[in-house]
Amino acid sequence: MNVRKVFIAIGLIGLGVALGGCQSSLCPQGEELAKAGQPRQAVDAYLECRSAEKNAKRIAQINEQIKTLTPQIVEPVLAKWNNQPPDSVREYEQAIADLESVRRYDEPDTPWDIAQRVTKYQDELQKTQRQVQTWRDQAMDLKARHLWSEAVALLNKALALDPDSLGVQEQFRAALRDRNEEYGSRIAVFCQADQWKEANEALARFVKEMPKPQDDLIQELTRNVDQTKTRVTERVKSDMTQKAYYRAYTRLLTLAPESSDGLLRMIRREGPQYYLEQIEKSKSEGDNYGAYLAATKAVKLAGLDPDKPDRNDPDHRAIFDQYRDYDRRVDDAIRVEICLAAFESPATDTTSVPGFADRLATDLRQKLPYGLFLDDRRRVDYAQAELKLGMHDALQLMRVSWVIQGSISMHYVASRQERDRPVVVPIRRKVNNPSYNAAMDTLLDRYGKNEAKWPKDLIPSKIVEEELPQTISYKVGTERMEVQYEVVVNVYSDTEGVITASKNFGVPEELRTVSQNFCYSDDIKILMDTSTPIDADKIEKPERPQMPSELRFKEEREKAVRDQVVSWLLERDRFGHREKQFLTDAEKYRQDLQDRQAVEAAAKGYLYCLKAGAANVDAAAFARLEQLALIELTEESTTARPVAP
Repeated sequence: MNVRKVFIAIGLIGLGVALGGCQSSLCPQGEELAKAGQPRQAVDAYLECRSAEKNAKRIAQINEQIKTLTPQIVEPVLAKWNNQPPDSVREYEQAIADLESVRRYDEPDTPWDIAQRVTKYQDELQKTQRQVQTWRDQAMDLKARHLWSEAVALLNKALALDPDSLGVQEQFRAALRDRNEEYGSRIAVFCQADQWKEANEALARFVKEMPKPQDDLIQELTRNVDQTKTRVTERVKSDMTQKAYYRAYTRLLTLAPESSDGLLRMIRREGPQYYLEQIEKSKSEGDNYGAYLAATKAVKLAGLDPDKPDRNDPDHRAIFDQYRDYDRRVDDAIRVEICLAAFESPATDTTSVPGFADRLATDLRQKLPYGLFLDDRRRVDYAQAELKLGMHDALQLMRVSWVIQGSISMHYVASRQERDRPVVVPIRRKVNNPSYNAAMDTLLDRYGKNEAKWPKDLIPSKIVEEELPQTISYKVGTERMEVQYEVVVNVYSDTEGVITASKNFGVPEELRTVSQNFCYSDDIKILMDTSTPIDADKIEKPERPQMPSELRFKEEREKAVRDQVVSWLLERDRFGHREKQFLTDAEKYRQDLQDRQAVEAAAKGYLYCLKAGAANVDAAAFARLEQLALIELTEESTTARPVAP
């Protein structure tokens, strides 16, 4: 065999080998898995074969196989979340996990946008988690305000978004637990205080809370409320046996009307007559305060309007007449006279404005609480100056309880400093146009004598403006007013015979001084920007800067001092919030077993609160005075111990 034939044989053999290689399987394992209906495992096998393959044509063929199998893997995942989009933390996390599991099959020639979907769900997951946290925070705030239904509703919404959150679950359980404990504690307090109506209302609200409380807890609280109702009813009957009709009446107010109607009719039938007898008893003992409180209770039990008596009913008219009589007597006892004596000033002080005490009296009179009156100070001044009486004797003679006196001194200084300052300013003036005639001659030569044919924009003006510098003089300087105002206020008590309060007052630092810089000219108005031309035709004489007058300056500073004095006087317990002093006295006398004095203080305090109005007195003090006056000192003490003389 020659050489040529050898090479031909070798070439044929190589061609055969090559042709045989092209016809071999692309990825036997992938093909087997695909035939077995396992597309995910088949694609994974094809991907491994592709990574080992060097032949571009075979790689392309493998890609075609992958492209054919991939929809069987990806489409079910996408369809699942397209048909039912995630709306909770759990579902978002599951959707992200599902997408991540098929993310490797999102290839350039088979784009499924899986990465973008993952990013979208991750963003929505974070928003959902933030919303859950927001509802949890809001629920905590509502819980702190005892708004249990609203708090639980928000936590329910948070659980719907994140049912697997242990934190939300615990917060939800804690809210229900705290709600039950809070209601249970509140109802128990009401029951202990025999406040059946409040306890029953709280129980009704508790039963309506959502989620509904456990039946056994509702039954327990209902049993406590029912026992309270029974106990209150028995105590009402006991009060009626002891003739404590008003105390029985106040207990009945805590019960449902339908369950106490019979007892209420009995109290309103027997109670007013009993308290009329108590009025007569107090009258015989000279006790106006006990009589007033008995009349008050008779009016309340009879259902009367103290301001509109029923004249057609003799019994009601008798009750009203007694009430009106003793109401007036106690009201007169509440009235307290105070006076303002003249405020002294040093002989060297010639700057003070006279009449300080009179103006202070006007300010104070407008704000005095009920029952406190300003007496004419001249009577006390007369008793001191003409009758030569000391302050204590003068107050006794004039029947004044307190006198406000003191001293006043003022140091006033006014100053003014000024100097001349020259300035050069441009003044604009109107003058005859020096080039007018020459311009007119030019127009005449060019356009003729008919002026109607002359261009209007070339016709010169006869008058023009020019700016000329001018030196003027103006004044600059500072004006200043300063005052030192000192007031000493003393409160002298007739009862204690000494000065019981004293304080110094002065003008606040920021009001002591007024000053201003000024700049003016007697000739022309000076502009702030002297480079601006001044129209000479509009030059005007400026107004000089005005400082407040000396009298107005002093009056305004004195008013600031008077306001401080009035506020201080009304802060004191005797001048302002007198109900607190009445309550203090009543409690002290009661503790010392001086019941008659305690009744007097409580009666005065109670009527004072009624007259002054609820908006002008301390609510807690008013409630305590009412309890003392109408129940504890007049219903309980009568059975507990004798009234001290």
